[in-house]
Amino acid sequence: MQEEFWPTVDLKAPDIADSLAEWLHHYNWDRQHESLRGSTPIDLVCERASKTALHGGVSDAYDPAKERVRIREHAVDTTL
Repeated sequence: MQEEFWPTVDLKAPDIADSLAEWLHHYNWDRQHESLRGSTPIDLVCERASKTALHGGVSDAYDPAKERVRIREHAVDTTL
């Protein structure tokens, strides 16, 4: 984003926040991305929405009693 938006605007313009908001909308809703095989980011969000747990579902399913202390070193953690 730094390389695409900032060189195109006057940094002292009073409406720079509006320009950034407009550019971000274009970037996420209209512009096709090669890394997303021609889709826009919002297309990907909509595609995955039904498979993505929201905060309520995650917090309802969380049980602290089932959590275990993880050891940072993988070999030790898997041994325990």
